[in-house]
Amino acid sequence: MAADVQLMFTKIQSDICINDLAEQLNCCSNSHLSTKLEVLKSELESSMAKSRALGDRNDEMSVELEEHATRDENAERSYSKRSLCAPEKKYLTVLKAEAEITVEKLKDKLTALYGQGATRKKAQSSQLKRTKELEDKILELEADRQSVIYDKREKTTAYDMMKAELDCSLLSLECCKEEKQKLEAILQQCKEESLKMSKELGSRRELVQRCSSHKNIEMEENDRLDMDDQMSELDDNNTTAVSSGEP
Repeated sequence: MAADVQLMFTKIQSDICINDLAEQLNCCSNSHLSTKLEVLKSELESSMAKSRALGDRNDEMSVELEEHATRDENAERSYSKRSLCAPEKKYLTVLKAEAEITVEKLKDKLTALYGQGATRKKAQSSQLKRTKELEDKILELEADRQSVIYDKREKTTAYDMMKAELDCSLLSLECCKEEKQKLEAILQQCKEESLKMSKELGSRRELVQRCSSHKNIEMEENDRLDMDDQMSELDDNNTTAVSSGEP
């Protein structure tokens, strides 16, 4: 009975562990971790199936042993209550011998079953140890998953910061482009005004040159006229002097 209770308790613990593994498997978002948990769950279910088979075999042997013991006990009671003739005694003796042989066989089977029970206990101990190892492995995988999630969150934050800085840089670049376009427009306007002023200055220079040339011509003409006047006046003076008898 103690072995059955222990087996039942182990079954319950294993079922709880399987359910916990299933819940943790559903919670794992990472495909790699889910695959590992599936493998661990399959191993645990296989071990539980072996334990259930051993438990069923133990129950069958216990029932069979109880049936034979009950038959033997009933036969002894029936023999003690009535006086039997020689053939009946001989038959009962043979029946008792067969029953004893059967009981010995059942004892041997029960001994073997106890041996199997000890082996099953060792298997259950190994199973509990394996379950503990699986739980530790699950905790380790969960820690790895949390670490991956934290690293992903950190990288996401860094990416968002870099994206924000890039957006600011692009915005600044657009502003610089607009300023450059404005400066280019102002520079083009300055070039056009400079060209216009150059043309105007050239026109004025040409006009000045024309005025200077005309003025020079007038000055030369005036000088020539003055020279002619002076020569004419000199001739008049000479003529007057000759007329008055002056040498």
